[in-house]
Amino acid sequence: MSAVTDDDADARPADDAGFTLLELIVAIGLFSVFVAIFITSVTGLAAAVTKTKVTSESASTNQVVIGMLSRQVPYAEAINRPGPGLADPTMRYIEFQQPRSATADLLRACIQWRYVPSEQILQSRTWSLTAGGSAINTTGWATRATDVIDLGSATTPFGMLPADPGAGLFRQQLVVTLASGVTGTEVTSTETRLVARNSSASSVTNLDANLDGQSDTMVCMQAGGRP
Repeated sequence: MSAVTDDDADARPADDAGFTLLELIVAIGLFSVFVAIFITSVTGLAAAVTKTKVTSESASTNQVVIGMLSRQVPYAEAINRPGPGLADPTMRYIEFQQPRSATADLLRACIQWRYVPSEQILQSRTWSLTAGGSAINTTGWATRATDVIDLGSATTPFGMLPADPGAGLFRQQLVVTLASGVTGTEVTSTETRLVARNSSASSVTNLDANLDGQSDTMVCMQAGGRP
């Protein structure tokens, strides 16, 4: 085997000498561009996944609340106009009463809902009324929804449309306007009207003669009213 001479070494291609500084700078620049594109794509994908998740959870929250109310309100014989709490006026309450014919124990049933803006939660509780009008079997407050956004109205998410035959409204209606999600990002809004089929213009809660926004006669105040 013959030895490699200096002439052979000098005959090697110039490319074997490696990258030039300019080539290295260009390569690093291209790599940085690809990394930036990749990070942007991943960030956008993560944001889209988060958006979809929040929207789905918000819609689910709204549907759970509407589903519960849809099983309660149609049996109501009287709905109070919504109003504030006594100890904390920022809270918003609404109550409705079901007749004996709609309950398993043949006692009138009271259902009370409240919205707590400071905690963004929606809660409800129930009790029964004895023949003498006393509250029994009162449940504790149960949280039905979280991340419920305050829309700023004095009564939202609750509203009540009184029965008004002259306007074609023969039954009282509960109006529920829910906005769930994360403020400043994704919010899912739902407005639903539920008809109290056992109510009428003669329901005791229908009148507001002094126009103070409250029913002149209210039902379901036996269990501490609106604390």
